[in-house]
Amino acid sequence: MLSKIVLIDPKTFYTIAYRFKLKLRRIMMKILISLFILFISQSVSAEGLKSEAETKAMSDKIMQHFIKEDFKTGLDIAKKYWPLPEVEIEGLGVTIKTQ
Repeated sequence: MLSKIVLIDPKTFYTIAYRFKLKLRRIMMKILISLFILFISQSVSAEGLKSEAETKAMSDKIMQHFIKEDFKTGLDIAKKYWPLPEVEIEGLGVTIKTQ
């Protein structure tokens, strides 16, 4: 038996593809931000912020910049606590910006 072939209007197809692309971008952004926060929390505690409250305050400050899509400033705040080389942090900033 052959199933019916359904043809979709090209405009509808592109609309669906665009929406899918936006959803995929949001998911990727959430994953990147989650990984970023995970790395920050690990490295900050290793680097030696004095209390959990200081760590939370710094994380909140970084996230406020990320919410405003000011990724460069947020990453600059994290650089002094992050154990990775600055080149990798800048690479992460470029990845976030392109997505």
